[in-house]
Amino acid sequence: MRRRFTRLHALIGAGALALAIPVLAQGPQSILPEGFGAPQPQQPKTPTPPPAPTPNPTAPPLPTGSLSDQGPALPPAAQNAAQGDEDSEDDALLEGQGYDLPSSARRSLDRVGLLTPDIGGLGYQAFGYGDGLSKARIMAATRAPVASRWVSILLRRALVSQSDTPSGIGGADWVAERAWLLLRMGEADNARLLIQSVDNDRYTGRLYAIAMQSLLASADPAGMCPLLPRARDFSNEPSWFMAQAICAAFSADQNTATAILTQADRRGIARGIDYHLAEKAVGSGPESRRSVKIEWDGVARLTTWRFGLATATNVAIPEELYATVGPQVRAWEARAPMLTLAQRWPGTVTATRLGVFSGSAARGFYDAMGDQADADSKAQDVADLLRTAYAGDASDERIGAMRDFWKRDRADGGQAGPGGVDYAALPRGGIGEGRQDGGGRRTMADRGDAVRGL
Repeated sequence: MRRRFTRLHALIGAGALALAIPVLAQGPQSILPEGFGAPQPQQPKTPTPPPAPTPNPTAPPLPTGSLSDQGPALPPAAQNAAQGDEDSEDDALLEGQGYDLPSSARRSLDRVGLLTPDIGGLGYQAFGYGDGLSKARIMAATRAPVASRWVSILLRRALVSQSDTPSGIGGADWVAERAWLLLRMGEADNARLLIQSVDNDRYTGRLYAIAMQSLLASADPAGMCPLLPRARDFSNEPSWFMAQAICAAFSADQNTATAILTQADRRGIARGIDYHLAEKAVGSGPESRRSVKIEWDGVARLTTWRFGLATATNVAIPEELYATVGPQVRAWEARAPMLTLAQRWPGTVTATRLGVFSGSAARGFYDAMGDQADADSKAQDVADLLRTAYAGDASDERIGAMRDFWKRDRADGGQAGPGGVDYAALPRGGIGEGRQDGGGRRTMADRGDAVRGL
């Protein structure tokens, strides 16, 4: 067993280096607005009052590769506390803030993850124990999404496995690095779940920054509210300042929300589309009479702030803006809860191609989309082709349906391979023939799938 984990550790380490291959030939593009969401160096554990927001938050340059092929600069090793020091400092912090939380109810940072070995995890020693900073730098340097959907699936499983924190890096920062890579792979849901495995009182400045990105990527601005006000003690980012207005509105405190928006406008904390999207989010709160019309004229690129708030408030994002970001953003779109199935269709194509969606999940999506009473003819055609491909009576009928599906126009505008064929977009069948329906035909939903869930 130990030999297996050692080999696995070597495989993952080598694989992460090998994954530094761009999916597209173009260079990485930042998808953050200027001044929004750039992770800050970790601050001391004892909260201090946040300094006043600067009048011009766009002045400091953003780190290259935000949510693309690189993460922000890693904090110095001296700022990554050892696990025992983190525990003692956090205990003192809890006592100072009056929390009534027994030690037995708090989750350890020694071992964090979602998948245990008995449900498909790769084991507690998946990343080994030594030199956590070097492993974190490898993750930060890994270009994502990766070219192979199967490599992406294996890497995702490793990142979400419940594994021991290696030495040399704080447990919260180690979780932040894993979640940061998951986000760049298109795995917004898994990144968020991994971050939520850490108690809020143990967040570092870096984990707060990545938490903000995961919440925007999953189109859930309400998720920022439990992290306030402590996040403001660790970060001066304008996104956290604007989050105060959004959370006040969600608490039906429209007067406070309006006052914060007025202050943000006066100080120039957010401008243009970024300010108006925050207004839109405030307007979605209870007892709000604020109505905001979003105009995308003059917006040159998509950002996580713009994607997250627009998607959460069901504001359509112009198709041309998706060309300014990596395909991982389309994968985020595939699971956005506020969007209709038709709106999530382009994202589902990308998510299936990248391996974010398993074959089973993709088939279920197409089946549901085709069954909608108001489904347009194009959506119905796609669902019919897949049903035929998986459950047709004759082999030539199934093969013909697969060929037609592969050569269809791609909803996400992605490029096909040689001959105009997009093999990666077809949900995979698995081993076995599946069950049969009452007429003796194999059903689409019952066909096996080589990759299920995580």
